[in-house]
Amino acid sequence: MQISAAGSSYGQTSQSNQSQIKTLEKKKEQIEQKISKLNQDSQASEDKETQIQTLQAQLQVIEARIQQLQQKQEQAQTKNDAGQAPAQTEQRTGISVTAGVDIAI
Repeated sequence: MQISAAGSSYGQTSQSNQSQIKTLEKKKEQIEQKISKLNQDSQASEDKETQIQTLQAQLQVIEARIQQLQQKQEQAQTKNDAGQAPAQTEQRTGISVTAGVDIAI
């Protein structure tokens, strides 16, 4: 029962993280497009440079958040795998012993 709870928890965490990552990646793409547009624009260079720096700072924040979410997801997967490992070992051992008993009979 703990295994399904851990699996369920991992599934919810994974789904939530994927949704957040997807949203952040869209925002990142939009910011990159703005930077590209600013680079092509013929505005005064000081104003353009300030806007680009602001957008690049936002990009760094978004990229850091994406990395945090990916790490959180990997940790949840590791915990989920660790929670299932003893049960899988026990199950394999049980099958192995049963097979051994069947052969002995």
